[in-house]
Amino acid sequence: MILYTAITEQEYEQLQNNGKLYCNEKLAYMPNEYILWKIAYQFMADKLNNIDKKPDYIMYPRWAWYMIDGSTNFNNVNPLHYVSKPNEKTYVLKLDIDRNKVLLSDFGLWHCCLNGYPIWDNENKDDAFDNFMSVCHLKYYDALVETENKNILLIKNKIMNTWDKIFNINGKNPYLYTKNKTVQAVFWEITLDVVLKKRIICLSDEEYKHWENV
Repeated sequence: MILYTAITEQEYEQLQNNGKLYCNEKLAYMPNEYILWKIAYQFMADKLNNIDKKPDYIMYPRWAWYMIDGSTNFNNVNPLHYVSKPNEKTYVLKLDIDRNKVLLSDFGLWHCCLNGYPIWDNENKDDAFDNFMSVCHLKYYDALVETENKNILLIKNKIMNTWDKIFNINGKNPYLYTKNKTVQAVFWEITLDVVLKKRIICLSDEEYKHWENV
């Protein structure tokens, strides 16, 4: 399976020196900055572990792109999909990873997980659950961080069970899925043998502003 991922210059050196690169959870901006991100990342890690057993030395997966805006042709991709700020050298790697080691998901719906929202099939279910939470005087955040109250844990599980919809990358429901969807991929690590090609991107301030408006 062909995937594209962006790594820093330091990470590229680690890959060259060690022959592999995996997520260092202590250095990762996400999920460490916010408790809901930790919950979402652990959810993704658990799902990946179901199809490819997690190595003992890894906590969270690495990310890559499989499809952007409905296309797997990456020749003309907006570089801001790889670059987070101007004047930063980024290494974009073209990877070929065994399909059995990769978990694909809908990038748009993934943001529901990151923000702690359930994913319903239609507006009526959305509104009904919102009303239910209001009657319970309960916020989504409070439900998702709960660890003891059994009644709230049932609600937490109900919310998180809806997140499985992000893995239906062929979904056609217009309430959930966009026609030109972006599909992300997770896997445990990058090894040198799966790297087909690399290119370096470093955008100036002017170039970065240009691509922001494209």
